[in-house]
Amino acid sequence: MTANPSVQSVTRITNTCFMAIELSRTNWLVGLLTPLSDKISLRKIPSGDTQQLFEIVDHAIEKVSRMIGRKPERGSGHGGRHV
Repeated sequence: MTANPSVQSVTRITNTCFMAIELSRTNWLVGLLTPLSDKISLRKIPSGDTQQLFEIVDHAIEKVSRMIGRKPERGSGHGGRHV
């Protein structure tokens, strides 16, 4: 017996972290949605600060991993890159 495809989709979404970045010359706005909350976390960082960007992503993945017991999947949206 195979699982219902819609159930598989919901499970995949609940194990996925999504990130969006709004780029400007002065600041980047980073939006992060994880399985731990229904709210999008927003962080503003200086433009070009890739070190801080990666720290935000790594921290979120580490936190989610502790809570769900495994590494979350990272989803990519329209025009995004699956990392």
